[in-house]
Amino acid sequence: MEQFNQFLSGLNRAQIIRWTAIYLAIYVVINSCAGLVFGLLGALSATAGALTAASGVTSTADGTAATTSLVAVGGLSVILGILYLVSVPVCGIAAFGLFRRKAWARNAAVVALGFTILISLIGLSNSFGNVLWALISAFALYLFWSDAGIKQELSQ
Repeated sequence: MEQFNQFLSGLNRAQIIRWTAIYLAIYVVINSCAGLVFGLLGALSATAGALTAASGVTSTADGTAATTSLVAVGGLSVILGILYLVSVPVCGIAAFGLFRRKAWARNAAVVALGFTILISLIGLSNSFGNVLWALISAFALYLFWSDAGIKQELSQ
């Protein structure tokens, strides 16, 4: 751990704070769009599946399984959309505080970055992009939680 802290000693803490604020602001924009898309499309697919099941059109076992799957995937998409939308104000408040160099922004950034890690791990795709977002957020979380230079920069 000492070598890692020595590696970080040459980094400009003000730049780290600014780049983290930009990262969280980008996260707000992406999650706003994703939350709306997942919420709306999930609600539409769940409704379509429920209406199809209620109409009795699918009398075969395969048709019933398909409509049940459509309702389930739609419900999960709505839940994921809600998680994305809940993260928007959390990350937005943290980004605002970091841009303004508020003393409370460090704690807000820790909460927001933890939330971004959670959402990245829960995400439906589990792709390289989600892993990359989680790693970037984990590194920033570590810095904001433990780095004395960032604590000092935000306490001024």
